Amino acid sequence: MPGTDDNVKATKKTADPQHNTRTRKHPANGRVLGINTASLTSKVKNMQLGEKIPGLIDNIKNSSLLNHKPEVPQEEQEHLKNEFTVYFNTKRKLITNPEQLEDFNKKVEKFLKRMDGRAHDHWGSDRYFRLLEKWFPDYGEVISGKVKSIKESIGLQVNSLNDRILEITAKTKEAMQLAGTDAGKARELLKQTNDKISEAQEKTKAAAATLTEFGTKEQQAQFAASYSKIISSYGALVNTIEGSIEGMGQDIARYQSLIPQLDAQAGKLKDFNSKVQKEQDVQALIQIQQTEFTLINKDIQSFIEGINLSRGTEAVNEEKVDQEIKQESDSLSELDGQVAEVKSKEIARREEEKRRKAEEERKRKEAEAERLRKEQEAAKLKPSDKKDEDIEITAENSASSNIALLISNWKTHGDGDKRKLAYILATVEGECGFRSKAEKKQVTAKTERQKELIRLQSRYWSSGYYGRGFVQITWKANYEKAKELTGVDVVTYPDKVLSPKVAATIAVKGMIDGMFTGKKLSHYFNDKKTDWVKARAIINGSDHADDFADKAKAHYDRLKSKDGGAAYYRDYLNFADKQTVLKAEGLYTGIIDGVRGPNSNKAIKAFKDKYDLKDENAFNKKIRELLHGKKEKAAPKEDKKKTPSAKEKVEALYAQYKKDEIDMVQLGKSLIPYASNDGATHVQAILEDLGRTNDNLAYAMVSNTDDSVLRLFNKDLLDDLADALAPENNYVNIDKKRILYNRITAITEPAKEEKTTEPEETTKVTKLSANKISASVGKGGTNKAKDVQLIQSFLVTFGYLSKSCSEIDTVKGLVPQNTVVKDEQLTETIKAIKEYQKYGATASYSKTEQKSVYQGDGLISKGGNTDASIQSMTKVHNSYSGEEPLEKEVTLLKDSQWVSQFRYGCNFYSGDTEKEYIDYVTELTGYEDANELHKASSEIIEKVKKKFEDKKHKWFDMTDSKNHALFTKDKAYEKKGNMVCCFDAANKMLGFTGATAEGAASKIQTFVEESGKGGEFTKQAALGIKYIDGQLRQGKAVFVAVDKVEEGKVQRNEGTSDHFIIIMGKAKDDDGWYYKYFEPGTSYMKRTGVSSDNKLYITNNKVKNSSYNLSQIRVNE
Repeated sequence: MPGTDDNVKATKKTADPQHNTRTRKHPANGRVLGINTASLTSKVKNMQLGEKIPGLIDNIKNSSLLNHKPEVPQEEQEHLKNEFTVYFNTKRKLITNPEQLEDFNKKVEKFLKRMDGRAHDHWGSDRYFRLLEKWFPDYGEVISGKVKSIKESIGLQVNSLNDRILEITAKTKEAMQLAGTDAGKARELLKQTNDKISEAQEKTKAAAATLTEFGTKEQQAQFAASYSKIISSYGALVNTIEGSIEGMGQDIARYQSLIPQLDAQAGKLKDFNSKVQKEQDVQALIQIQQTEFTLINKDIQSFIEGINLSRGTEAVNEEKVDQEIKQESDSLSELDGQVAEVKSKEIARREEEKRRKAEEERKRKEAEAERLRKEQEAAKLKPSDKKDEDIEITAENSASSNIALLISNWKTHGDGDKRKLAYILATVEGECGFRSKAEKKQVTAKTERQKELIRLQSRYWSSGYYGRGFVQITWKANYEKAKELTGVDVVTYPDKVLSPKVAATIAVKGMIDGMFTGKKLSHYFNDKKTDWVKARAIINGSDHADDFADKAKAHYDRLKSKDGGAAYYRDYLNFADKQTVLKAEGLYTGIIDGVRGPNSNKAIKAFKDKYDLKDENAFNKKIRELLHGKKEKAAPKEDKKKTPSAKEKVEALYAQYKKDEIDMVQLGKSLIPYASNDGATHVQAILEDLGRTNDNLAYAMVSNTDDSVLRLFNKDLLDDLADALAPENNYVNIDKKRILYNRITAITEPAKEEKTTEPEETTKVTKLSANKISASVGKGGTNKAKDVQLIQSFLVTFGYLSKSCSEIDTVKGLVPQNTVVKDEQLTETIKAIKEYQKYGATASYSKTEQKSVYQGDGLISKGGNTDASIQSMTKVHNSYSGEEPLEKEVTLLKDSQWVSQFRYGCNFYSGDTEKEYIDYVTELTGYEDANELHKASSEIIEKVKKKFEDKKHKWFDMTDSKNHALFTKDKAYEKKGNMVCCFDAANKMLGFTGATAEGAASKIQTFVEESGKGGEFTKQAALGIKYIDGQLRQGKAVFVAVDKVEEGKVQRNEGTSDHFIIIMGKAKDDDGWYYKYFEPGTSYMKRTGVSSDNKLYITNNKVKNSSYNLSQIRVNE
């Protein structure tokens, strides 16, 4: 549908300046993409630019704006000014043409003057963003490029420095290894290490110098100090090792025991190097470097202490002891031999004391380091230390109990469709064998699949959010969704996903709601299709889709069986269950991985011998007994002598119907033998001659069951029975049917106190029959009496035909019901059909026919547009006519989910030009979608612009057109021009709430006009409001069409609707309740797309504002 920025013409309220954010996103903390642009410009500001462009920088520095009360915070203004200075100086260097440079300078001067307002400044205001987009369209690209170049420079310097430190570590380790065999070589290596340390110090200065481009002096000093400290620590380590070479030679084993610590140290440095290479934000890089180096530095100090301790235990300082002994022994008169003995004992005592204290200190430091490590891992959510084999698998986590959990969850959250339950079971079986477990990290890379798995795991493993539970969810985003879904904090404590109860909820609700990929079970299993293979996209694209499809089909067959698969699932054992019991018996010592191998086979043999089990059945039975902690009871034998009563047989038949083992027709036929004599004949005749299955079922069931049995039936079935027995459907004995009808309504509608404020008929809702016509009805139609009666009932309900019309009684009196009714007997009915075709079925038609509203021909063809509309409206009426008004505020879409129909670049009406444009842009840029043109260079963008300048189009280059535009894959077809894609953009937003529109025929027409001559809201408008409220209550947005309140507009669809929008919430203000909507027909998100002024007020069954009338509501699946 067409859409422009003028689609919404409601009077806009003045926005609060504090919330006056516009199209281009910018942080309020003075940073762009992690760069402190305030500091970045400090260097640029001090450049001698005044010589070439007098006054421009001074205009920024000395602007009187700083003395005015700002419209946006002062800090943000300064950020924007500094950022513009960076843009100005960077862009100026890129312009080589003198004329273009002069033009650019004039625009800058003009822009700065516009920013300097009399009453207040305009930095960060609407004017600022509007002029920035108009005069400097490449602003964001230039700033981003500058930031990127700085980051790359820093990254190269830091990585080079880190590599040098790794070389220092490697040479230190090699020197220690050679100390016992070749002290000379070891010293030479240490000398080389000292040279590397000097090089590292120089590289530290170079890296710190790079920071002057973006960091503050304080950050620069912190960065340099962290590196200098760690390099100095390595210098101290080398000096310590040099002083211990001889000691290492004498006791090499003790020193080499420290080498694993040095290996661990190197590993930490490599991990840090990897983090540096992945980090894209330079501010975060500094924080990582400071945190990691603090820990690494502590490790080095601990390592030095270990060397000193080893060296100290070899030789206690005898000179010091001598001095102390001498002082203490001045007063002694013992012989020299006695003094020597005292001296020896004291040396031994002090040496032992020193050892003891050193050991205590070592243990204290290790404990402290371990405590800090655990706290750090908890804070950073490092991968869990819990191994897969440590996860307990008991009766509560056995396959059979987990299957029961899944089925129980499905009964709570599912819709009863056994295909969907079958696919859930197949998914869990394929992903984890019905066992909640954690993903294992792939280590070996012998095959291509193993290599690919290692590459994949490297992307998320370090975050701690690796595969867990029944569907092996990965990535933090999915854990956050799981937290919202279950109410359990699995983000802070990821291992909670391993709980079978939590895992079952995630698997069932996640697949129902489309949590994992956006695809839902209902997309592949519905009234129109069953797709076992493509359903794999719910979890993981097409990975092993055929295997999962085969599993799902097998489960579906079991679920359809007589016992619903109960015996199979109760006795289900996977191999992990067996390993669990074998391990508990002490016969299996391996990990519980569900894989059968030599150790498992050995354990199985020992288990069979222990319990004298002769075959596999006996083995499995004993496993179940031990796993569940009780003996299996034999199934009770059927008492063949007992004959069920008639009531028990009826109850048994109904139980079969509930399990989907028999359908409604079979149930009706099966009940005939238990019917009273007078009822059985009527039912038999209907079954054989008329095929009125719903009425057969109703009459047969109610005739042959007492009220206590009827109360066992679910309410939906009772409602269907009541509809079929309603007085207007007189196919059998009228008096008897009325009695049976009253029996059901007495159960389904218990007596209530009458309200004196309003008559009873205003609250009572009569449901329409869901039966379809067997042939055409209306002018020139077949007009079977039974079909005409269905249509008349529908027309009366919606007010198109008077309930007192004599034609209704005429048709009711015709027997048999296949009797053909003549056109002249249906004058009023045909007239009512035409009116419904105009105001309800309102068919879509081609552009050449858009001269007036479709008037209708008075004929309802079976399966035609009017018939489809009636079927859709019947469903909506039966489901929503009793809906209470939604009187709470609801918002279903975030601003970030807004979609514009207009892309960055050319937007066309013509399909042929659209195809030409898409092919040209994708080939020229190499991008998958023409919507990505904004990523290309300015030269390429200008080339595209010039190429299509003579084609009829509109060019959009606003920031929101880059970030929120519709992609080609989301359009109804590739050649559809974006200028007429409001339908597609609205439909895209609808999908974000999990809803899908059924189709053009499934709609509620709420407003109709004729060629701009005015219009009126329809008889369905009130039901439309109830439907919208009902969908919002269910968490689903509603896809609607609107009629523009203006003359001479282009009309589309049924001749009334001009544009499509998405209703995504409801709220109330001083003027009353209104629907909130997102507008796709604009390129400005905040100003128009998600504006707080996007309101459709609800008044007297009308939904409208000053710009739009709500004309059509598309029904969701």
